[in-house]
Amino acid sequence: MFAPESQIANIQEKLARRGLTHIDVRSSEELEAARLVDIIDRGESKHERDQAREQTIADYVARNNLEEKLKEFQIDPLSRECKVSIVIPSYGEGSKVVDAIKTLLNQVDRSDNPVPIDDFEVIVVINQRANSTVEEIDDNQKSIEAIQRLLTQSAAEGKGIKNVHFIFKEFTPEEGGVGAARRLGSDLVVLRDHRRTQDSGRYSPLYIAGTDADTKADQHWVADIVSDSEHTDSAAYGGELIFDDELEKELPQSASARLRALYQDVRNKYVRAVGSGLQGSNFVLRKDIIAHMDGLSVLQRGEDIENDQKLKSLGEEVAMLDDKHITSSRRLITGMYGAINGEYFVPPREGENPNDRMLSSDEIDERIAHRKTAMASYLIDNLKPEIANNHEIRELLGESAEDLTRLTPEELKQTLRDVRPDKNGKIRNIEARNKLIRDIVLQMSGEIFDNKLPLTAKEIAIFGIKKEK
Repeated sequence: MFAPESQIANIQEKLARRGLTHIDVRSSEELEAARLVDIIDRGESKHERDQAREQTIADYVARNNLEEKLKEFQIDPLSRECKVSIVIPSYGEGSKVVDAIKTLLNQVDRSDNPVPIDDFEVIVVINQRANSTVEEIDDNQKSIEAIQRLLTQSAAEGKGIKNVHFIFKEFTPEEGGVGAARRLGSDLVVLRDHRRTQDSGRYSPLYIAGTDADTKADQHWVADIVSDSEHTDSAAYGGELIFDDELEKELPQSASARLRALYQDVRNKYVRAVGSGLQGSNFVLRKDIIAHMDGLSVLQRGEDIENDQKLKSLGEEVAMLDDKHITSSRRLITGMYGAINGEYFVPPREGENPNDRMLSSDEIDERIAHRKTAMASYLIDNLKPEIANNHEIRELLGESAEDLTRLTPEELKQTLRDVRPDKNGKIRNIEARNKLIRDIVLQMSGEIFDNKLPLTAKEIAIFGIKKEK
């Protein structure tokens, strides 16, 4: 017990009368001294941590020769107050890219206070390939002109949007794509941050966020990143995606309802369950983590999946924010239901009836069945022993959740090993794995998703699910 020096004798006497002689009474000055030592120790520890992170960034900048590679892009230095830098790849978006920018300029915190404009910046990477079509090139020019008009208009109104930048890059056909554009933008941020640190002589926290040019960000996104990171120092953040209403306008109701259920409702819960939250339209990474990953993926497709794998290889997890971005449905609409199979059909040619490419009801059912099965398999391969602590996983596992949580930690580890492919691709207990898949598919088809994805004849045939289930 700590007390002022003048009260120690009095307290000791009272404690002795009550037989509490085992309680040690010390001067509160000792407590204050201990607190000061703790603060100094934590300060030294943080300083060492920040130095190590900056060294990781410096090594990345040097290893990838960023000073030379990026010297063609002349944009303003990173402001001293900037805590979040948002990179938006834009390809053939035309003037619509400004809609995405405006949602970011109107960010507020959870009390509806505007986010200070110096707290974040936006970098739009307008990109094309050497073999881009005339229409795509024209659309990119429209994007540039629309951004310039936005900046000019804001300056005329006395607002002066100083935190919005854009760059243009023409890639080769082999290297171009959304992954290369994200990598270019994030590398430019890392380099400017490194210069900021060198100029100021101090380390400043910074997160690099990614979204798309056809996506409207949650109005609390920036504030939530800043607020949470100040308390948790998380390596990465993710959030949910909501598709816009073009889905219902373009597709038959039966098709749009199932697509929305699968790719919005199921996927958002699934992302939280497996911690794979680095979706291209809504992800955030701490700056030194990007350096540890040796940069973002440059894949033309599936770059967010590779980024997720890189993050997990570092032993880091994605913390999920309560932010929901509204993104375009066109990826699901293009080529009708091609997206369900993980592939995109070629859009209808001029004069061709889009309905000629529509799938039959049975074909749609078959693709949904395979997609649900694939998602169930991935969930199984990413299950962790902490199943009992994850509400989303327990909901998706259904009846199997009770079976697994009753096991001892060692039994659970062995069970998970048995139902996953080993290094040779062999599964020791295929029957147990199939039961897990069955239970997950049943859950996807049931009440937790308001029965929007009812079991199909294909799924009943694949799994031998009893009719009453």
